[in-house]
Amino acid sequence: MFRIPKPSSEIIEKFRDEIGVDEEKKSDKYLMSWDHTYALIIKEMPIDDLKSVIKYDERIYAGLWRFDGRWVRRKNHDDMNIGIKTDKKVYTYKAEKLASILRMAGKKVHLYICSQRRSEEEDTGLLLVLSDKCGIVLAPTEGIIEYETIDKVARLISMKNPAEDSPSDGFLDNLSEEEALRLIEKLSRELGIP
Repeated sequence: MFRIPKPSSEIIEKFRDEIGVDEEKKSDKYLMSWDHTYALIIKEMPIDDLKSVIKYDERIYAGLWRFDGRWVRRKNHDDMNIGIKTDKKVYTYKAEKLASILRMAGKKVHLYICSQRRSEEEDTGLLLVLSDKCGIVLAPTEGIIEYETIDKVARLISMKNPAEDSPSDGFLDNLSEEEALRLIEKLSRELGIP
């Protein structure tokens, strides 16, 4: 079972500096941002104990993703929204807010959506971004129709057993996009794939 790690004092300080903290919302389990859209979990806990920090009805594991480093480093994300599709709907998140989390958590993270039901028709998908450094929860942007799918800025790393297997990068990652496309075309021709 995955555990949410206790973040280092450096990550806590970075969260305070970059995100800002609502000092009136004190907790021994999390730091809440001043706008209440981020929560840094500061106590080590099993992921199934997350309900002691945020209330939710069901948790959807979205997998282990590797985000594009250049995208993460970009300061201006042009009001882009990132959509993560589940069986029931697409949850959207501000790209700028997601990128600021990734600058703390790292480019390779597990994503969970915690579905918080308000009524039969309406539910909110809180996003847990989890790495070996920290766990940060991000609230979604609601009422957004336009969004880019997550695979535009990241790729899903497939593993047989995500709890045990160590993810490895594909050899194509070391090539430029042009080189990778040329290699794929060449292999397709040689293998007779139309």
